[in-house]
Amino acid sequence: VVCRRILGYTKQLSICLQGRYMDVAGAYGAVKNVKGTLQQKRTDVGAFHSGLFQKAASLAATLEVNVAKPRSAGRQQHRNNVPADTPSEYYQRALAIPMLDHLISELSQRFTDAGKVHKILSSCLRLLPAASVETRTTSTAKKCFRMY
Repeated sequence: VVCRRILGYTKQLSICLQGRYMDVAGAYGAVKNVKGTLQQKRTDVGAFHSGLFQKAASLAATLEVNVAKPRSAGRQQHRNNVPADTPSEYYQRALAIPMLDHLISELSQRFTDAGKVHKILSSCLRLLPAASVETRTTSTAKKCFRMY
């Protein structure tokens, strides 16, 4: 349930990025929106996870599965051993928080320096006849030619 909900944001992003009519400016805008949404969920992870845990618990009750946290050990090597009193708290610390952090860091790593590159590439789009709404300046054209 947690994976499905969190990856739902990235599914829309991947569909958007693979679209035929996506330009660079729109792509960076979509990434920025998804990253902002994930950061907002990470900031308020308690409320976000409680709703998801309730859905998972009701699904487990339907399947007659007992919701419990794994037992803790003094020295753990092959899985998370986060301190938690309740199953909800355990799965929040062991699943939801690391997954949100990982997605945010991957989006940040893959789409770095969006400002500088984004400005140059979006100005290069103005050279296309279909996208030329404004008047072209020679400085914009020179920057684009230097980039290539």
